[in-house]
Amino acid sequence: MMTKRQNESSSTTDAPSISPSGAGMTPTTDDEIQRLSKLLYPEKDLQDLLPEQYKAIMWLVEEDHAFVPTTANTTKELMERHALVTLYFGMGGESWSRHPNWLNSSLHHCQWESVECNDSVVSALKLSARGKLPPDIQNLDSLVHLDLSANRIQGGLPPEVFGLTLLTSLQVPGSGLSGSIPTTIGLLSRLTKLDLVWNEMTGSLPSEIGHLSELQEALLGSNRFHGQIPTTIGQWTSVKRIVLASNQFSGSIPTQVGNLQSLETMSWLWNNLNSTIPSSLGQATNLVHLDLGNNTIDGIIPSELGRLVNLKVLNLPFNNLNGDIPSEIGNHLTLLTRLDLKYNRLQGLPSELGNLSLLESLLLNVQQNQSLSSSPSSRSTIPSEFGRLTSLVTMNLASFALLSGTIPSEIGNLWSLQALHLSNNRLSGPIPSEMGNLRQLQRLYLDGNRLTSTIPEQVCYRKNPLLTFQFEDNLLTGTCDRT
Repeated sequence: MMTKRQNESSSTTDAPSISPSGAGMTPTTDDEIQRLSKLLYPEKDLQDLLPEQYKAIMWLVEEDHAFVPTTANTTKELMERHALVTLYFGMGGESWSRHPNWLNSSLHHCQWESVECNDSVVSALKLSARGKLPPDIQNLDSLVHLDLSANRIQGGLPPEVFGLTLLTSLQVPGSGLSGSIPTTIGLLSRLTKLDLVWNEMTGSLPSEIGHLSELQEALLGSNRFHGQIPTTIGQWTSVKRIVLASNQFSGSIPTQVGNLQSLETMSWLWNNLNSTIPSSLGQATNLVHLDLGNNTIDGIIPSELGRLVNLKVLNLPFNNLNGDIPSEIGNHLTLLTRLDLKYNRLQGLPSELGNLSLLESLLLNVQQNQSLSSSPSSRSTIPSEFGRLTSLVTMNLASFALLSGTIPSEIGNLWSLQALHLSNNRLSGPIPSEMGNLRQLQRLYLDGNRLTSTIPEQVCYRKNPLLTFQFEDNLLTGTCDRT
């Protein structure tokens, strides 16, 4: 069982003991330094050591001289202790405020704060520090969890990190990391969590990353990764979250995403992905959150997405998608709370969307100059079935496919609605008086249509007045007093 020992006294009964020095041993300091140097760095001369490595040896000799290896086990303990002390000196330990008991020579290092051990062997490390991660971290070769979140690490991760083959969790978010992910990432085959978000990492993802077959979370967003997403991610059959947002990935979405039967979150927005949405994505039936927004994806929305029956959020805005919105979305994705398809070139407003009784946001708007041609074949109407969307808070259909026809009176059933945007379409007829039933409505935009008749008093003069409204550029009569 893993034991966390923090701020414990040296009298703790289950704490590892510090090996006493051998009786009668009185080596000189220089001799001891040379001996430890050869033990720890057999292929290096003393003068070739990094400053933090030399400082760590000096501390062991001058302040921690009681800790002397006598067996193979204590030799491992010494190497781990030295690795931790090297981390301390290499990452500005003198200024640490969160790890006050490090370098307490009266404590075994398993009792130092943020160090966890299993049978006196370091198995987890969580540090808040700054500086360069020294290569001596390779001597913590029993590490299972390494958490260096929100640090200020100089450069990239040293290659020795990718030799820690027992790691199941590697977390270094928001730490200023640069460099790229090496091919040796494939050696960390036990990883279940890889978190490198909010860094400055570059390069492409090596195909070897697919060897992480036990991965459950791949969090690589907000970096500068580029190139194509490797098809080998199809081997992540246990993965639940893949976050690649805010990078510079290009090319197509691998068809192998259909293999990811455990995937729940796919956040790939803000990249340069192009080509089409593969129909195989419909096989990832455990998806709950799908976000491919702000790319340059074209083609149609495949009807196979209707198989994603667990989906709650479908975000595909700011792409080049065209064609009709598939009716399968309304027929089968009944758990949807957010449908965001804005700033595409879609048309066809299927009445089946009225089945989405849990939907809170329906965003289909485009810029006015992006509207489709005004030919009758490209026009759509607002289905009366939309009156069943009683959970809806925001509906934005501004400039969508040049909507024509009338505003259905059933819109008055949307008692949760707070914002309604229908600007810059070809809607005609009167504003239905039933819209006065929308007691929660705060923002109403109907400008730029062909609406006629008088603005209903029920809409303008309410117990909870509208905060903002636009009725301009219609054929309406009457006014709506903002006061």
